[in-house]
Amino acid sequence: MKRLLCFVDGGMNAGGAETFLIKIDRELNKDSYQIDFCVGRQTKCFYDDEIVDMGGRLFYAPSVSKNLLRHLVSVFKIVKANRFDAALCVSQYSIAAVSLLACKIGGIRRLVMRSTNASITASTPKKIANRLISFLPRIIPNVKIAPSTAAAEFLFGRGCVKSGKVFILQNGLPLERYEFSKQVREQTRNELQINDSFVIGHVGRFQEQKNHHFLIDVFNEVRKEKPDAILLLVGTGTKENEIVEKVRALGIDNKVKFLGMRSDVERLLMAMDCFVFPSLYEGLPNSVVEAQASGLPCIISDRITREVGLSDIVTFLPLTVPASAWSDAVLYTYTPVDRRAYAAYLAGKRYDIQSVTEDFVSYIWEDSNAGSISE
Repeated sequence: MKRLLCFVDGGMNAGGAETFLIKIDRELNKDSYQIDFCVGRQTKCFYDDEIVDMGGRLFYAPSVSKNLLRHLVSVFKIVKANRFDAALCVSQYSIAAVSLLACKIGGIRRLVMRSTNASITASTPKKIANRLISFLPRIIPNVKIAPSTAAAEFLFGRGCVKSGKVFILQNGLPLERYEFSKQVREQTRNELQINDSFVIGHVGRFQEQKNHHFLIDVFNEVRKEKPDAILLLVGTGTKENEIVEKVRALGIDNKVKFLGMRSDVERLLMAMDCFVFPSLYEGLPNSVVEAQASGLPCIISDRITREVGLSDIVTFLPLTVPASAWSDAVLYTYTPVDRRAYAAYLAGKRYDIQSVTEDFVSYIWEDSNAGSISE
């Protein structure tokens, strides 16, 4: 069996990058391939039990951003005490590449890094520091992967992308789960007690990048035209309390449902009428792909890579226009006659998880052309 040691700086919670890895893990032939995870958080996280149930192991190393030396020593010890055929670092931060350096010293030859974003949320000094060490992801990993061109250029540089040294690996889905069902829509709406309401949705962590403050402003404008409108917010995060307070201050707390982390996102998407995603930046947002698979119209920020616009139900809007303009787009968005058709449409673009897993296996373990491993 070939084993991969995968680094996730926080814990294995239900974020986009973590969920992508779990979807891959579920599809792997466990007689041949296994993923183990090295995390920077000792508290139990959303996917921990599932990882163990699938035969994976969880290792802990102090966060690279909090104690670099202890992180490197811990990773080296993990690698020397266990057998791994490859190592994968998943991050948008340049410093994260040092995890692969510790793996290399420990004897792992296939070193893979996957960019997850097209920018970072950080103070100006941290952004400068990130730029100063931007050479690390270019020289340490010998296999480079990204979900989009923008994410690839941000972490690995345009030169690497132009020279063909970065592989684009889509955010694949188990599309059969996302195929729209009218019956599931009605059941979910009944469970949430939203029945005949006009429902706007968002899936994502409560952090600055996701721009929840603007999202609430947009929803507040929508309510002026549709007083029965409901907003579903899926996710958790450090900014959640701020958004809860803003919703209360606007007097719309009875119209906004904070649903936390969910394992049934596909059902919630079917219950929605419009997906609004005003992020400040993204790599290639998995949740927008999921929404399209469900045939759900999407109004998203034009700061997000255009590669996520896989179908005719995605509308890009600038964040420089007022919330009222976003509200108009939401209210007059096109709703497909046949929402069921979009899952098959995305399969035709190789966004099914089976095809993506095949590519993942090739890049991580098998393809001799997937980056030089002689470095």
